Amino acid sequence: QGPQGPKGDKGDTGKPGSCKKCGGHHGKGEKGDKGDKGQHGATPSARIVTSGQGLGVRSGPGTDHEKTDKIPNGTVVKLQCKVNGQTVDGNAIWYKLADGSGWIAARYAQNLNKIPVC
Repeated sequence: QGPQGPKGDKGDTGKPGSCKKCGGHHGKGEKGDKGDKGQHGATPSARIVTSGQGLGVRSGPGTDHEKTDKIPNGTVVKLQCKVNGQTVDGNAIWYKLADGSGWIAARYAQNLNKIPVC
């Protein structure tokens, strides 16, 4: 292996507010949702992706907690935070719903942005 060659030119810095990683939407809020500030500052959310009719909402982070509701497949829900709970199909993460109504298994929810730890 030979010596390292000279360093190349630095690439274009891009337009102010653009983000190469996520497509340059910074500062652009999600329409119809006050408080959202684009992908990185957005309200944590996830889309329900079950193979069945919907996903059960639990009173705590595990299937041993009471089922309090059901969310239809494909629904986008707002989340407050995540915790480690009972493992469901290899995934121990549970999401707390933002409205405080309960918990859902992350195994059946596709997170749409960063979910903070509770």
